[in-house]
Amino acid sequence: MPELTNLITTGLLTALFSGFVAAIVSSLASRKTIYVNAVTAERAKWIEKLRANVATYPAEAHNLFYKAKTEDWGGELSEEYLRQLRELRSRNTELKLRLNPRGEIDRNIIRIVDNIFLAARKWTDTTELQTLERLLCTHAQWLLKAEWEKVKAEARWSVFAKHIEARYLAEYREWTRKSENQIPDVQLA
Repeated sequence: MPELTNLITTGLLTALFSGFVAAIVSSLASRKTIYVNAVTAERAKWIEKLRANVATYPAEAHNLFYKAKTEDWGGELSEEYLRQLRELRSRNTELKLRLNPRGEIDRNIIRIVDNIFLAARKWTDTTELQTLERLLCTHAQWLLKAEWEKVKAEARWSVFAKHIEARYLAEYREWTRKSENQIPDVQLA
């Protein structure tokens, strides 16, 4: 009879322990799922806002550029020109605040955004501004794709997420080595 009691006690303790471990594992998995869902939702919002800013920034720069061309530069700047300049500066700051100054692609986009701001204020032809607009669009595409790949890897709980990110960054670096993808320095003169 004592053997039966020991067997029942062992069975109950094993079942209780298994239930406790299952509850902990379930709780951790649930927390991970909630975290991934929250991060994914916030990234989706961030991506849409960044995409909208990247789409409107060059248009605002072109507006300022053409406004400068039509101004009568008799020493005074019009209120309209100054308003457009303030709006472009505001969009410039908004774009840069959405970017990570430690991220390689982000830093390049920040350089391009600043160069667009300078080029929009120059008295020159539109070639420089158009080149920078193309570069902003393509570098932003690399950033958005990298973020999307990161979201997918994290959603899969992939242990290879860092490897995927490193591989994508290596492809980006190779792409930026091509002369047509290099970022020119703009001087306001």
